[in-house]
Amino acid sequence: MTGIQKGKSRSASKCSADLLPTADRRRMEQDYIRRAREDGEASADRWVEEQSRRLYLKMVAEGVCPGPDGKRQQVADSRRAAQ
Repeated sequence: MTGIQKGKSRSASKCSADLLPTADRRRMEQDYIRRAREDGEASADRWVEEQSRRLYLKMVAEGVCPGPDGKRQQVADSRRAAQ
């Protein structure tokens, strides 16, 4: 996954797909099963990768995860400074 560490405990990493709320995770798991059944596993895997990428970018923007350059984004701080 792009930047998101999967399978580690929440305490092990702040930048983790485990940060996804339980209800959202269950919904995504059900969506994956449905997509795999209807469109095939490869299609469902591509969908998961896209969802993972979006979650990672959101977490970078929120300053939870370091970006590709290894630095954490400080979106809220930079917005305040621009005002």
